[in-house]
Amino acid sequence: INPPSFTFSIHNLTHLSEAQQTVELQELARHEAHTLFDLAHGPLLRVTLCRLKSTPATPSHALIIAMHHLICDGWSMGLLLQDIYEHYLALAAGRPLPLPPLPIQYADYAIWQQAPEQRRAREDHLAYWQSRLADSPTLLQLPTDRPRPARQRYDGSCVHFTITPEATAELRALAQQTDTTLFMVLLTVFKVLLARYSGQEDIVVGVPIANRQRAEVASLIGFFVNTIALRTQLT
Repeated sequence: INPPSFTFSIHNLTHLSEAQQTVELQELARHEAHTLFDLAHGPLLRVTLCRLKSTPATPSHALIIAMHHLICDGWSMGLLLQDIYEHYLALAAGRPLPLPPLPIQYADYAIWQQAPEQRRAREDHLAYWQSRLADSPTLLQLPTDRPRPARQRYDGSCVHFTITPEATAELRALAQQTDTTLFMVLLTVFKVLLARYSGQEDIVVGVPIANRQRAEVASLIGFFVNTIALRTQLT
C-alpha cells in the first residue's frame, strides 16, 4: 500500500522587501490556519515552503506546516521538529539520514486498541470513571462580571504570569515532603483557589495527558492525547 500523499507548495518571495516578506508570511500562515481539512479524503497535512531574500551562499527559507489534530498532538510536535532538524543537519552535511526505523506504526497502535483484552480493560476503566464521577457538579459557579451564556462559546482570554524561582523551589520542596509531584501540588492549589472563589467543595478539572504508557509509542507521531476529569472533594 502506497503511503498517502500530502500537499506541498512553494512560494517565491525573493522579490519582496524584508517587511513585505514578513507580512506575506503572516498572511500565508493565517490562510493555512483557517483552511479546512477534508476529513473524509485527506490529506490532513499541508506543507508550504517560502523562499526568502538571501544570497546564493546562504539561501533562506521559511517552512509552514499545517496538520489536523487527528494526526498530531503536542508530544508529536516535538518529535516532528526534532526529526526535521536531524534530517536537515544530515542532508546539509551529506550524511545518511539518522533516524532508525520505528518499532511500530500508528496503525499497529490502533489495531492493538481493538484487541479483546483491551476492550475488556476499557470496560473496567469506564466502570471506574462512571462510579468516580457519579453525581459530580456539571458547572463551576464562579462569580463573573456578566451572565453565563446558555451555550459556551470558548472565546475567553489568557492571563500570563511568572512564578518566581524562590516560590518554585518552595513548591518543589513541598512536593518532596508530601511524596507527590510538582504537578499534583499546583493542581491542588488551583482546586483550592476554585473552591474559594466558587464556594463549592466538589471540584472537577479536566487535565490533558500524553497517554503514551507503552515504550513503543514514545517516538511515534500521532494522536494519543486524552483528557482525564480529576474530581476532588475538598471536604
